[in-house]
Amino acid sequence: MNLRDYQTRAVEAVLDSLRRGKNPACAVATGGGKSLIAAALVDRFRSRGGYTILVTHNRTLVSQNMKALRRYSNDDGVGVFSAGLNSAVVGEHATYGTIQTIYRNLEKLPREVSAIIVDEAQAVAHKTSDAKMYNTLMAAYPEARKIGLTATPFRLDRGVIYSGEGVHFDELAVEISVMELVQAGFLAPLVGLSASDKLNLEGVHITNGDFDTKEVDERITEDWLGSVIDKVKEFAPDRKAILLFAPTVRAAELAAKLATERGILAEYVHGGDDERESRLARWEAGEFKLMANCQILTTGYDRPDIDVIVDCAPTESLGKHIQKLGRGTRIAPGKKNCLVIDVSGNLDRLGGICVGMNEVFEQSSGDLNRVSAEPKPKKEKRKIKTMKELTELDPMMADPKGFRAKVLDVQYIVINSRQQQGKRLLMVSYSCLTERGALLDASAFCCVEYSGYALEQAAQWFRRRGETSFPRNAEAARTMCWGLPIPREVTIRKSGKYLNVLAETF
Repeated sequence: MNLRDYQTRAVEAVLDSLRRGKNPACAVATGGGKSLIAAALVDRFRSRGGYTILVTHNRTLVSQNMKALRRYSNDDGVGVFSAGLNSAVVGEHATYGTIQTIYRNLEKLPREVSAIIVDEAQAVAHKTSDAKMYNTLMAAYPEARKIGLTATPFRLDRGVIYSGEGVHFDELAVEISVMELVQAGFLAPLVGLSASDKLNLEGVHITNGDFDTKEVDERITEDWLGSVIDKVKEFAPDRKAILLFAPTVRAAELAAKLATERGILAEYVHGGDDERESRLARWEAGEFKLMANCQILTTGYDRPDIDVIVDCAPTESLGKHIQKLGRGTRIAPGKKNCLVIDVSGNLDRLGGICVGMNEVFEQSSGDLNRVSAEPKPKKEKRKIKTMKELTELDPMMADPKGFRAKVLDVQYIVINSRQQQGKRLLMVSYSCLTERGALLDASAFCCVEYSGYALEQAAQWFRRRGETSFPRNAEAARTMCWGLPIPREVTIRKSGKYLNVLAETF
């Protein structure tokens, strides 16, 4: 089968990174088809005599990746090594497996491996951490190239997975954003509702970087959770498939019980549930509408027709938040969007699904900086207007501190880079009018003379304007820009004293 254009672009970006001696991370929005990108890479390595290990933490993902390989080409010489799938086959050209099984059986794998591909690479621990499995695998094959596939290329504890000391990946080769795929019709948009009577987290401690699970569970009362189900009945009466995230097994079980009592047939699943496969199958067959889950459907679960997400599980983890929202972005027949009902405060606290996108900008000193993909959580809460019991929030919005503004004019300016001598940047200056009538200037940078991630961001800027190619000379690119469409509206975020453009609406 043929890849979509953006999947081909991702494969070529990864290969280009490998040619330059890098170990690339590849960020593709949930639902964007990472498994097919992996299949194309494995097929390429196999055709050239290389051996690949493709590893992930979830047996379901192993199955999905194998199915994608069969759709893309074939599984000749590719084995599956996963205890959860009752398979211990080491392939002639490649092996797909779960990290738990691979870790315990490294001596059975080939001594020479060309590449290790990690699906859901945000789970790969820092080299200096106490985590053993991925670190042991990587250390066993020091000469193998490492490729990380993920929708969220950052960790709660150490930021991005491709920058800094101790990381296994050293470059973000490409980022295929949710916005890009929604605009292209490959993903469904999200619409959000944030409850005014969200779960009270005042006084809840942070343990290991996130809300203490036991203390959160104590705040979830039957009355409060019953009111959540009442909101679901009111705001999603005709929706097809409802996925509820609960922080504990007790809360998931209680949510299923209260939903069923209120006329919404429901069940629950969790990591220790021996019947979870059959329950998921019955849910997918339409036997009941609401599935409450505790920590097992956050990543790797693929049901395209999910059209409601109810988030009762507060988190400080941006990656976990985005992964949860991503369960609702796949497209399905008759599905126009996915409704996100946030009763945990995650939309207020962490923003929308595009919050992980970086923007590149040059300071007045000439230094080229990148805004952190995961800013430190702010303790102050954003004040929001409430309508009835719920207020609309945009789960596609790039940052909870961002705001929209109307574009009045755009100027294009070429400036020299002090970070890379001889390189120039195309600065795009947007003259904007806010909803309150304030005039301001915001900026974005197209690094057409750079390479790697910065060049990919420039390519995305031009693709939003309908251009698939552009000059690699900043002055020539500036001349080209005068004939390009101007966005109607932009989303802006303040970073220090700078106003940066995160998203554009045409």
